Amino acid sequence: MKKNLLLILLCIIPSISVAQTFSYGIMLGINTSASASKDGGSFLNDRSSTFTNSGNYAKPSFGAYAEYNFTEKWGVKTEILFHNTVLQPTETSVGQLKINMMELSPNVKFDFGNEYRKGAYLIFGPKITLLNSISYEGNDIEDNFNKTLIGIQTGIGGRMFQYVDLQFKLNYDFTPFYENPITNNNDFFLGANLHAGIDVERLLNKK
Repeated sequence: MKKNLLLILLCIIPSISVAQTFSYGIMLGINTSASASKDGGSFLNDRSSTFTNSGNYAKPSFGAYAEYNFTEKWGVKTEILFHNTVLQPTETSVGQLKINMMELSPNVKFDFGNEYRKGAYLIFGPKITLLNSISYEGNDIEDNFNKTLIGIQTGIGGRMFQYVDLQFKLNYDFTPFYENPITNNNDFFLGANLHAGIDVERLLNKK
């Protein structure tokens, strides 16, 4: 029995090691962030609407990723992205909330093709956002905001060229970036991003 189990393990381990691959690359694209609030009386929403889009400014976004696939279908892909966002209060024609942020996204990735990194894929997972700088009308107001936000995201992508992925994701934050201490109303992010991912590992190794 032990000999048979050992033989099975010896057969499985090489196949797993062949299927598992590591890759990395850079990401370039755009990010757009909107704000929603549960009610009026928040920082950006001063009217009694349930959900209000307070901004829709597309900004350049860049970063890097690393991914590791366990099978020909499943893998993990971790991304780190940097971008700015600009939000406008609903009832105010002047004054903008400007935020510089970094996003860390440990994603699960499922490839639809017969081989990993060669076709269309689905990607999903949590999103951790760190707010690095926050200003309103040129004034630093970081003390009034949550600096670490937790959210969720999902998206689709695909290998468009031999070394380039095109990826689109939607995201939603559970943690509000601003909470009104008097009314208990808050503002939180929802948004989307579109990135081209350049597969540096495959480009260097010409796979």
